Amino acid sequence: MSDLSRRSVLRGFGLAGLLAAASACGVPPAHIAAADRAARDRSAQDKRLNFANWPLYIDVDEKNAQQRPTLDAFTARTGIKVQYTEEINDNDEFFGKISPALMNHQDIGRDLIVVSDWMSARYVRLGWVQEMDRARQPNVTKYLDPLLRDPAFDRGRRFAVPWQSGITGIAYNKKALGREIQHVSDLWAPDLKQGDAAVRDGRGVRAAHAGAGRRRREVDRRRLPPDDGPGRLAGAQ
Repeated sequence: MSDLSRRSVLRGFGLAGLLAAASACGVPPAHIAAADRAARDRSAQDKRLNFANWPLYIDVDEKNAQQRPTLDAFTARTGIKVQYTEEINDNDEFFGKISPALMNHQDIGRDLIVVSDWMSARYVRLGWVQEMDRARQPNVTKYLDPLLRDPAFDRGRRFAVPWQSGITGIAYNKKALGREIQHVSDLWAPDLKQGDAAVRDGRGVRAAHAGAGRRRREVDRRRLPPDDGPGRLAGAQ
């Protein structure tokens, strides 16, 4: 492939030809078998934890926004220093950022990541996460809500633990609206029909839409963001 430019490949073969050429060049399959994903335990020597999360997903000190009391307490108790990075702004964007390294069995420089449950399912399905040692996580066994202990994508919670659970928050101007929103069905009030919302992940919108009852048909489906789920990604691969 060294003598072929990307443009000439696209022009001469089209997308199907490009995928075939990539396969011939040794592009590995995305899935990683269980025997190939294990890594050596270095926790006794390496007292660091690289933690990637979304912005504003953890407590900060009231006087110093750079200090995070929960992580400071963890370090004081365990001796493990946490490199905490607020770098996840979108599930698919972050997946695209680290997936090339993962499918090539390369270190991504992160030990712990926080993604939505549907994206967690993708990582588990592809074999990109390691099984956790529950013997070393007694709090998970003791305190995890029974409703969250056995999801379809991770039976027995061997590969993932919930960071938080609930629905996407909805912000509105109570003063401008003149009343309080108390139920999902309130969002379909006639005077809100022309309202605007900035939503990146359409799954929460569809869940609310499906649960709003008979009035859900009033929503303009064309304004909902397209489904960016595992099915579309699998097709792209």
